Order: sequence, then C-alpha cells, then structure tokens
Amino acid sequence: MLRIRKYLFQYKFSLLLALIIAFLSLMPGESIPKTRIFDFSFMDKLVHLGMYASFSFVGLWESRFPSPWLKRAFPLLFLFLGFSGIIEIIQGTLTDSRAAELADFAANATGIGLGCLAHFLLFRRFRIKA
Repeated sequence: MLRIRKYLFQYKFSLLLALIIAFLSLMPGESIPKTRIFDFSFMDKLVHLGMYASFSFVGLWESRFPSPWLKRAFPLLFLFLGFSGIIEIIQGTLTDSRAAELADFAANATGIGLGCLAHFLLFRRFRIKA
C-alpha cells in the first residue's frame, strides 16, 4: 500500500494529465467550442501531438531516471503509447460522437517521441537537475 501511495505521489502530475487527456478525448465533439483562430486542417493532430508530448515529458521528468536513461524510460514510454491506444479504441467503440483514427494514434506517438526528446535535451544533454 505504501508503494502505491509513493507512485501516486511521485506521478501526480502525469496522472492529472492522463485524466485531462482522457476527459478531453472522450467528451462529445459538439461540446468543444469552435473558434476561427485555430480553424485549419490538421489542428486536431497538432492538439494530439501537444497533449502527448506534454504527457511524456512530465512523466519522464517525474520518474527521475538515473543513467542509463533510455533503457529505463522504454517501459514508461510504452505505457504512454498503450494509454493512447486504449483511448483511441474507447473512442471508436464506446462513444457515438468520436471515432478511432490511425492518424490520431500516429500524432500521439509522435508527441510521445517529441516529449521524450525534449526531456532528454533539457535534463540529460544540458545536465539540468529535475
């Protein structure tokens, strides 16, 4: 029980982001406000990319992996990718106003990779302490 509490506390921002991503991904499409400023093709994919880049960056930051960094980060990155896939499957099967799209999953995976790259560059390459 103490171990679960430790992980819940350690990954509190990642869990909050996961809840926000799940909520935004599963809410009806009609309830998302439309604006002209961000009305261009592929805006949806850019939003997916940004959400999952933030998610993976924060998750890796909260993990505080010592070296060798990438070897230990892979299970966490696969967890993020699995979460993304589950959300897409739920969108396609359990919601009426959403659809599962392979392009969304690809944008999510790209965002996870970019978040990983940003984390590596900031915290490993430039030796910033988390």
